[in-house]
Amino acid sequence: MSAVSRWFVRCRICLAVSAIEEHPASMMQCGLCAGQLENMGRVERDRLVRDEFLCPCDDRCTSAKGPNCTCKCSGKHHGSNLIVHVVRDAGKVPTVTPRIGREQCRINAAEFHAAHDALLRELDPLLAQRRAAGYLPESDYRRMRQLQAANQKAWSLRDHAARMRLFRAVLKAQTFNTAPRPEPSPLEQLASEIPTAQALADVPFSLSREPATSTPKQTSLF
Repeated sequence: MSAVSRWFVRCRICLAVSAIEEHPASMMQCGLCAGQLENMGRVERDRLVRDEFLCPCDDRCTSAKGPNCTCKCSGKHHGSNLIVHVVRDAGKVPTVTPRIGREQCRINAAEFHAAHDALLRELDPLLAQRRAAGYLPESDYRRMRQLQAANQKAWSLRDHAARMRLFRAVLKAQTFNTAPRPEPSPLEQLASEIPTAQALADVPFSLSREPATSTPKQTSLF
């Protein structure tokens, strides 16, 4: 049986997975975030099994996120739902644009860049100081090594949530700003002020009619 000419590639920034039908020999970049793509491997069977023990060829095969196929199609339909075209007329570097989850991929890329830039803003001055002076105080050296290890670990992780947990832990930050917040609407501003507004004075209320405190001034005609 001939091998299936289909490869899986993954962006190192937004972690989007795509399937292409040509060998990713040359350097390729993501069409969403311009991140470098890594080759996950070619679609192939991982072992020989009997036909009666094979799972049916369904969405688990056609929408798979990895190159190993155990389906009876022998890789013919594996990842076919993720196949995208490799664009070569957009520049010197071929681009691969993921087919599904594009908006989430863009959000992941923006968040990763914001967190990574925050790490580099602290790491780069320490590296420059070490190059200039030849040494660092012990506390600064330990911090430099911690940031370097976190940077290397973040690039090796293949889960966006795990990456962000690592960045938040090492940088002691809860969130990373990726875009300026829009101005709140008047209704939102009013709603935010209600909990802190001064309470109204308690006014006694009664349904009974208050007795008259003055006598009529008009003289009776009879």
